Amino acid sequence: MDNKKSTFEGIIMVRGRGIGFVKSPTDAAAEDILIPSESLNCALDGDLVEVEAKPKVGGKRQEGVVVKVIEAKNKELIGTVVAKQATFELICDNRRIHIRPLLPKATALNLGMKVAVRITEWKNPLSAPYAEIIDTLGKAGDHETEMQAIIRSGGHSMLSPEHV
Repeated sequence: MDNKKSTFEGIIMVRGRGIGFVKSPTDAAAEDILIPSESLNCALDGDLVEVEAKPKVGGKRQEGVVVKVIEAKNKELIGTVVAKQATFELICDNRRIHIRPLLPKATALNLGMKVAVRITEWKNPLSAPYAEIIDTLGKAGDHETEMQAIIRSGGHSMLSPEHV
């Protein structure tokens, strides 16, 4: 059992409710290294990250911590504007994006619209990031709008049925 700490770079895959996985840098046949949600450190699915592997414990899957995001994959996020108490947030079309960015400059006119946003501030991984709307694609659920959203996201839109 290897107990020394090591850091390496890899592409993170985020699944479920913000649980990440990075391929082992030393053994392609080994299980991916688990990154618990509290250890993602502002990383999103597909980002190139620096990971510190924790010492392996018994028969459990090896875990790691994202030390930093080296290169963000998602320059913009596509989703629908929804109300959240006194402000608005984005529900991303891509279900692998586990965050719901807050949209402090959004207005009631944006509610229910499909938009493209850019994250403007995200310093604390335990808090939602702030984002700004950079483009409005149209009313969510409209065929033409949904087609534009799929094209804009590079064909990777994964809209779940409950968000249509």
